[in-house]
Amino acid sequence: LPRTLSALADQTRPVDRAIGVDTSSRDDSLRHLTNAFGADQVTSYRAHRGGLGAALKAGLASLAPSGGNTAGEWIWLLHDDSAPDPRALAELLTAVELAPSVTVAGCKQLDWDSNRHLIDVGLSISRWAERLTLIEPEELDQGQYDGRSDTFAVNSAGMLIRRDVWELLGGFDPALPGTGDDVDFCWRNRLAGNRVVVVPTAKI
Repeated sequence: LPRTLSALADQTRPVDRAIGVDTSSRDDSLRHLTNAFGADQVTSYRAHRGGLGAALKAGLASLAPSGGNTAGEWIWLLHDDSAPDPRALAELLTAVELAPSVTVAGCKQLDWDSNRHLIDVGLSISRWAERLTLIEPEELDQGQYDGRSDTFAVNSAGMLIRRDVWELLGGFDPALPGTGDDVDFCWRNRLAGNRVVVVPTAKI
């Protein structure tokens, strides 16, 4: 978490507002979040069910009601173990500004301990709805997927979502355990007629 918070603070395009959600941690996570964002920007979520979707709903409840057009507002999701490259947010925002039809954008996912090892560059599903990364095990990043753009889904770590679409679709489904909520949300976003893209220059 400290590494993730440090990476967030080092963004070349700083976030306008940061909200932290502590999900019943038993370590120093709450203190780290409070020190980074301030106590009034941190929500403690103690429910035992609902997965990531419920935790996000609790955290985002502090946002002012939209009450109008929120197409210019974006929500950027970071996990406690997802440290973005300094230009990640800037690259994501550039991609969505160039293509207004894009309402969800995701990052190139790299291994925490070895940033040459790919985790995924966009996601898909099999005919049985199994999650697919479309890369080989232990594959190294040599820029071979840097031409990718439109994709079925992107990883929730570093996912950028237009706020009005997030609200229209009801966010992540709290009924899901957390391993498929990103694919489910992107699937619903595509069914609503919107685009999902991966931005390989945005690394996390």
